[in-house]
Amino acid sequence: MSTEHKSLLACRNLEKSFKKDGSVVHVLRGVDLDIEEGETLAILGSSGAGKSTLLHVLGTLELPTRGDVLYLGENVSQYSAEKMARFRNRELGFVFQFHYLLQEFTALENVLMPALIAGEDRNKYEARAKQLLEDVGLGHRVGHRPAELSGGEQQRVALARAMVMRPRVLLADEPSGNLDSSNAEMVRGLLLELNKNLGVTVVLVTHDENMAKSFQRQLVMRDGQIIRNSK
Repeated sequence: MSTEHKSLLACRNLEKSFKKDGSVVHVLRGVDLDIEEGETLAILGSSGAGKSTLLHVLGTLELPTRGDVLYLGENVSQYSAEKMARFRNRELGFVFQFHYLLQEFTALENVLMPALIAGEDRNKYEARAKQLLEDVGLGHRVGHRPAELSGGEQQRVALARAMVMRPRVLLADEPSGNLDSSNAEMVRGLLLELNKNLGVTVVLVTHDENMAKSFQRQLVMRDGQIIRNSK
């Protein structure tokens, strides 16, 4: 007997609205999306199209106004706050335009932070964190603090941090937005390497069409809706 296929991450009739200056702003308007395990997906669109909001709702950083976020068919948008935080920490990795590294900690300690927050044994994760820093070309910088690293190096530390819990999905919101072209290219290559070598599903929000072209699938958003979905 066949079983119904369940996408790794999906949303159904997703809507998100905000109140601004006494009026309601509709940012997402009935978005349906299926993301398969192991794929690379780039989300494009002009400023204000709803790209980042979609990523944040998929990542349970924001709750939808209406609709459902599904993970392997389970409605995670109905989780309690505690269960949602645990899910986010274990299953999802995040990289943002700004690296959000903790300035008083070393690169290694920053990478370890999600594991420490989860109450994991530091010794168990330290070797993994060092290997991830090696993978992003910073094995020689484990003891350096963010102020001692370049912007590109800081973003690579953030990428290693996003992967330390071995998430199945990596959500990246304009990760090269503050980088020069050579560092942006390095980040693009690292995202694709993580997908290839570790099997992580990568969902990227970007305004860079050249970066998006190297991903398996491209979505284009306008006015809170997906207007193109192509491979």
